[in-house]
Amino acid sequence: MKLLFVTSRVPWPLDKGDKLRAFHQLKDLSKKFEVYLFCINELPPDPKATEVLKKYCKEIHIVNMSKIRVLFNLVNAYFTGTPLQVGYFYNSGIQN
Repeated sequence: MKLLFVTSRVPWPLDKGDKLRAFHQLKDLSKKFEVYLFCINELPPDPKATEVLKKYCKEIHIVNMSKIRVLFNLVNAYFTGTPLQVGYFYNSGIQN
């Protein structure tokens, strides 16, 4: 069975709690599912990240967001009443 696993950050390296939790969930889910990983990322991912994550994922898709885009999104969210976390990760290109 296929599973789409969506995270707000690439779950590697394991340097923050959210990445650690996501990585171990991904690792466990890969035992029973064919996992497709989709991540939004502010910085280019660690080159070793895809190497490590390939062990558990059928496909890996990473969408990079520039800091300027994130700043614009936060300002826009503030003035439109959108929750800041929603605004932070908004990317119209993801819809495609």
